[in-house]
Amino acid sequence: MQFHTQKNAPAQKKDFNTAASVMDNSSQRESLQRRADLANGTAQQVVQRELNSNQDVENEDRTQYEIERDKFKLKDQDGRNQRTIQYSDGTTRNVVLYFGNDICAADESACLSMFEHWLTQLVKMSIVIPNDLEIYVSNNFTNQCSYNFDSGKICLKPSSINSLFDSGKRSTIPNIADSVPYAYSGDDKTKFGSAVIMHELGHVLHEKSSVNFFKQKQTPLIDGHTDRINSAKKVSLYVCKGEQSEAEFVAEVFTGLSNGLCFDEDVVSLYWQFNGPRCGELIERENHKYGFRNSKEMEIPD
Repeated sequence: MQFHTQKNAPAQKKDFNTAASVMDNSSQRESLQRRADLANGTAQQVVQRELNSNQDVENEDRTQYEIERDKFKLKDQDGRNQRTIQYSDGTTRNVVLYFGNDICAADESACLSMFEHWLTQLVKMSIVIPNDLEIYVSNNFTNQCSYNFDSGKICLKPSSINSLFDSGKRSTIPNIADSVPYAYSGDDKTKFGSAVIMHELGHVLHEKSSVNFFKQKQTPLIDGHTDRINSAKKVSLYVCKGEQSEAEFVAEVFTGLSNGLCFDEDVVSLYWQFNGPRCGELIERENHKYGFRNSKEMEIPD
């Protein structure tokens, strides 16, 4: 299946990088050694330490991903779903969705619907993803998470997504009920799951667009920055939690922008301050709110 879209519009601010696809530069020898380490039980957990560069993030994410990936067993060949997005200049981006053998038919069908809706949003908002992005689905994972190395990996846990959605619906977890994915989706679980995927993609793209991602992943958004509270409240209660980082703020705002939501100027300014991924032209809409320009608005009239 092919999806067609326009190429990203030029950035309005030259000092912020656009999200770009990433070549796989990892060595086969290093990968094999890591897998051997895992098999020998020498990498059972990731040591939490201070991150001093984006390369530190990639190294730790690679190790953690391989621990999680070891829990994954491909369902069968039917568990591999590849999609190709083709852009107007002829370039393409591939993304592959893999289902684990523990996923029941109902969860597989639900996740496929979320995946297809997510792809539709990528096209609608002209968001260029890293080529060969991989998404894995299994209830054996610890949680849904993104991993920032190579072209990026995303792990999804359907039981967790279902629980979060139901908790938000019952307001038993207030910060989930007041998160961007839930605000965008309402009572639609497909939209909620699609927004969760978009949130994880936001982390992947943020690491590519910000040389300071490693700092933003470790720095609390609010702690010591009371001036940010009002901006955070305009996004979601989720990012107002004391332990949430600057990177979580970026992922939440990116999720909203990528799903057609608009934010006040102070929110967008903070997003730019953290070098949030630029995946489409930001335009001002009514009431001084800003959002990504969608693909239809980019079309040139006959």
